[in-house]
Amino acid sequence: MPRARAARGDRRRQHRVRDRLALFPDGQQPRADHARRVGALYRFGGHDACHHHGRHRRQRRGIVAVSAIVIGKAYQAGLPVYIVTPLGLMAGTALGAFNGFVTAKLKVPPIIATLGSMYIFSAIMFIVIGGAWISGLPGTLSPLVNGWVGILPASALVIAVVYLIAWIILRKLPFGNHIYAIGCNEQSARLVGINVDRTKIMTYALLGFLAGVAALLYVARLRNVEINIGTTIALEAIAATILGGTNIRGGVGSLLGTLLGVAFIRIMQNGLVLTGVSSLWETVIIGSLLIVVLTADALRNRNNPRVL
Repeated sequence: MPRARAARGDRRRQHRVRDRLALFPDGQQPRADHARRVGALYRFGGHDACHHHGRHRRQRRGIVAVSAIVIGKAYQAGLPVYIVTPLGLMAGTALGAFNGFVTAKLKVPPIIATLGSMYIFSAIMFIVIGGAWISGLPGTLSPLVNGWVGILPASALVIAVVYLIAWIILRKLPFGNHIYAIGCNEQSARLVGINVDRTKIMTYALLGFLAGVAALLYVARLRNVEINIGTTIALEAIAATILGGTNIRGGVGSLLGTLLGVAFIRIMQNGLVLTGVSSLWETVIIGSLLIVVLTADALRNRNNPRVL
């Protein structure tokens, strides 16, 4: 009887995997023997897709810093804004792709690759600017954060456009399905025919591009580049994502939840300022919230473990 139940369970999992294969283009459908193996590997956990996240957030601070320096130095060299902007974005994309190459091709664990690159990029920042701020930059980018389009602030439109593009990529394109699949179970993604290494590099490059956008907005708002730029970006990014409902191990997550997590962090920070609490306590509170949420998540998963 136990063997019969196990066999029925295996058949059910195989049928679920075949249904899930509709997420992928026809040209990447696996062979029948692959589908049987995928049935024992693909993690569903009762959710529609698994979010690939948390493996490369530590690189963000270094990329934002270096991209901001590229923008600042380009301005100091007298380059116009239509050249400065793509330079900052290309710098972020290239650095992100480098991290992706180290992780995907050299097989360096993501936490080591991104942590090491963060220190490398930070060292480059100090070497290039010599420990001094880049200040007095022109305000040609300022309309991105201070301007208005009709009755809407330009910064809100920038955020809306970024989230719309991210939603299209993750929900409407095969590339987004591949990201979910790799974050769920990398071996399963390989078995269904996904080019995992290429997808990883493209994902890291995309994150680098978004870090370049963040650097543009940073320079647009402050018109200078500080030596300690992005000190708490990694912590805030992880906290906002986790507070927004994304599981640190994958399997749960949404753009809307992340947006709400970002809003929560910002509202909390503004509230602390208005109540006169020292900004030094922001990191303490954010870190404590992160530990509490992860602890609650671990306890919940202990009581409701995933089933393959």
